[in-house]
Amino acid sequence: MKLRKGMWMAVAVLAAASVAMAAPSLVQLGGLGADVTGQPRGMTPDGKYLVGNSTGSGSGVMWDAQNPSAPKYILSSDGAAADGGAFGIGTRMVNYVPQVVVFAKSAGWGSYFFTDDGGDTFNKVLRDMS
Repeated sequence: MKLRKGMWMAVAVLAAASVAMAAPSLVQLGGLGADVTGQPRGMTPDGKYLVGNSTGSGSGVMWDAQNPSAPKYILSSDGAAADGGAFGIGTRMVNYVPQVVVFAKSAGWGSYFFTDDGGDTFNKVLRDMS
């Protein structure tokens, strides 16, 4: 069965329209304080959270994909800060509760920061001192 030239045009227009409507949009990530932007370095598998550096200060920050203009400074409950940037992020289950794990540099050491509430608070830091 042959399609006429007009039919092919209609198929092409429908295909292009469906791709354009499904295209994701890009937004600029906010920075801490006087820093204007951020540089992402990692994202959770579900795309809900991102981590990276606040440009200028280089501090490690976490963004919620729902509010990318408001970064959260990574600071543990025992006072350790991700002062060397954040490089990786993942999730795990702890007592059937999802927990986000951030790998960052703190005081020159590779460190793991854990949060149960999307980055509003972080538990004690775990440093890899080897």
